[in-house]
Amino acid sequence: MKTRDKISLILIIVIILVLVIVVVVGCTSVSGIEITSSPDNILYIIGVDSELTLDGGLVTVFTGRRGSDFETREIKPMTDEATFSISHDIDFRTEGIFMVDVILNSTDFRASFPVQVVSLEKILDIIEQGSL
Repeated sequence: MKTRDKISLILIIVIILVLVIVVVVGCTSVSGIEITSSPDNILYIIGVDSELTLDGGLVTVFTGRRGSDFETREIKPMTDEATFSISHDIDFRTEGIFMVDVILNSTDFRASFPVQVVSLEKILDIIEQGSL
């Protein structure tokens, strides 16, 4: 085999490897995320609750071309298994509806879910109205 033929063969192999890498990387890129299931607790009571709990929360991460592939993950911030950061401005002393942002680390992709903070008096009023 001539040197020129060897160089041509090496170039063809390199081009094929580059194409394979491009296809594999292109198929695993994230195309979006969405909340699949809000956490079990989205109602917080003033004077009783003081921190956000994420148990039961699920996020779907869409990958591949046009989001054709997906994977559902638990919302677990700041752990080895986690790929999400959590951002919120919940004031557990003030009634209102607050948004919690789930951000896929190393990307700009985010999804949100609402939580509500209410007074104990309001909960008791609702219970009384339901029993009349």
